[in-house]
Amino acid sequence: MAALRMDVIKRAIPQEKGGGRPNVIRNRADYAEIVCDIVLGRRSMVQIARRIGVSYCTIQRFKDAFCTPDVARVVMAEAQRAESEEVDEKINAAQDDIQKGLREVIKEQKDLYREIKNRLGDGRDVEDLAPALSQLLRDQGSRSSGC
Repeated sequence: MAALRMDVIKRAIPQEKGGGRPNVIRNRADYAEIVCDIVLGRRSMVQIARRIGVSYCTIQRFKDAFCTPDVARVVMAEAQRAESEEVDEKINAAQDDIQKGLREVIKEQKDLYREIKNRLGDGRDVEDLAPALSQLLRDQGSRSSGC
C-alpha cells in the first residue's frame, strides 16, 4: 500500500513566526500526520484534540497558522499520488495473475500437441483422438467461462 510521503508534506508546512511560545502541535514528531488528518478530513478536529491531549482551540489555532492553502494543495497532491500508486499496484497484480493463467493454458496446449504427435507416431488416426480433443476443449471452455 502506498503511503503519503511525510517529508514532502513537512517541507510544505510553514515555519513558526514570531518569538513567542512554540506551538505545542508543531513541536510534535507527528505534526505532518496531524496536518494530513485535518486537510483530508480523516478525523474530526475534536478527535484529533482528544488523541493528542490538547484543546479544540489549540487545534483550531494550529490549523489557521499551518494548514495554508499551499499546504492543503501539497497534501491533496500526495494523497492523489498515493492512491494512484495503490491502484497501479492492484492492476499490476491482476495482470500478473492473468499472465500466469495464460502461461498455464499455453503449457497445457503444448502438452496436448505433444501427446497428439506421439499418438500419431504410433500409427493411430486423428479420428481416434477426436473424442479426447473435443472433451479437452470443452473442459478448457468451461474453466475459462467460470472465472
